[in-house]
Amino acid sequence: MIVDLDQKRLLDKTLIVIKTEFGRPSGFDSGGGRGHQGSSFSSMLAGGGLSHCGAYGQTDRQAKRIEADPVSVPDFFASERSVPCTQQTGKGRRFERIG
Repeated sequence: MIVDLDQKRLLDKTLIVIKTEFGRPSGFDSGGGRGHQGSSFSSMLAGGGLSHCGAYGQTDRQAKRIEADPVSVPDFFASERSVPCTQQTGKGRRFERIG
């Protein structure tokens, strides 16, 4: 999707947001499932005219603890909302291009 939007010259006008509600360890637990890591999670922002490219922050090898550059949920949402190509419309989570 990102490549397609870029090829059509729409990536700067489109903010792509992917968020999780909790992190997951890389291995399985004793019950055969994968546990929840409430103190760390992954998120991604792409497009929207963002200038940063790359990872920000770091967890330990088990993805249980944040080791560097933590970002709070309110700060992440503020970053998401500050992208110039977005403006919240109504009470939902739909956004439209500004200007």
